[in-house]
Amino acid sequence: MAQVPTKRNRVGRNLVRLPLILATVAFFSLTACFPAISQPHRYSSSPTERIKAEILDQLNAERHARGLPLLVWNPNLAGMAQNWSQHMADSGSFSHRDLSGAFKLSPFNTTLSAMGENILRGPASLRSGATTTAFMKSSGHRHNILAPGFDSVGIGVVCKGGKIYVTHNFGRATWNHASTASSAPQDPIKSSSSSGTKC
Repeated sequence: MAQVPTKRNRVGRNLVRLPLILATVAFFSLTACFPAISQPHRYSSSPTERIKAEILDQLNAERHARGLPLLVWNPNLAGMAQNWSQHMADSGSFSHRDLSGAFKLSPFNTTLSAMGENILRGPASLRSGATTTAFMKSSGHRHNILAPGFDSVGIGVVCKGGKIYVTHNFGRATWNHASTASSAPQDPIKSSSSSGTKC
């Protein structure tokens, strides 16, 4: 059965475009350095690495089914996504990071012209396919996943305290002038709620 956003399985969306940016001191001090994270492997012994690899494949399957270009793995966005998933798991919070400050940080300030973020917190029993299905059933999150202008993604996954925390950070390269607006339809959703790895 498909997961829907509820109090126990919540999703959030955030989109920031470069011209509307205001830097914040709190964000800058929290995110001065993100370690770059290499692309996850589907056959990793780590469940969280397998979940990340499966989510990347699922996001690209949704885009491919609608004739959109595939997302490429961005190690810097992945570091930022992993950092935020860990923050939410450690603090027990569920909120978006202030993406506007990320544009002030290298390498984002020279390589990206737009960013978006999806977040999810749910029970650790959720499989990777269920997380993607939940995002796809929410118009704001689907918008980020299917935005033609987003060309890269980083995914962070943390399993802690019986919960899974997932962050997608999307980016649009400075040379890419495609819109981050999306009118792609929800259906058919390619991901299956019962497929994939769980924590």
